[in-house]
Amino acid sequence: DDDSMIGTGIEGINQDMVERWQDLWERFVLELADDVKSLSKKLEADGYSLIEASPCEDEVVWERATENYLVRVTELPERDFDMGHWDDEVRDQTICSILEGKERVLGLRVEVLSRENEIVLGEESLHGLTVASDDKSYAGYRRELLRGAIQQTRDFFSRHLKAA
Repeated sequence: DDDSMIGTGIEGINQDMVERWQDLWERFVLELADDVKSLSKKLEADGYSLIEASPCEDEVVWERATENYLVRVTELPERDFDMGHWDDEVRDQTICSILEGKERVLGLRVEVLSRENEIVLGEESLHGLTVASDDKSYAGYRRELLRGAIQQTRDFFSRHLKAA
């Protein structure tokens, strides 16, 4: 019967309807392919944004020398940043900020070294930091780590003076 869909037994469906559905299906597949390509490009760009949100290698970002000491601040790559325990809303906002380039993910190390031979006298570090991209104080962590490294240096000398 010409009024039934080929091989289905459904009545009232004619060849014009089948051709229209076929056209709709082909347009859907083409639009879906375009969406897949567009989404793939977006995900690729987002992936690179996530990679670029953390330093690739240790990078000295600040250094100050005194007569006897060298103080160094180094950004560290963050390879195992885990947001699994974060509140969902905070996590999503942070990811968006990272993708928009507003925040970075990194570790930070502050060292106090002997200026003469660059032996580390005191060191403090933190990993898993998220900080604003333009924040050179690292959300206050730089100062906190500097205090800790200076205290370690004092402790180092105190121990060695007592031993002498």
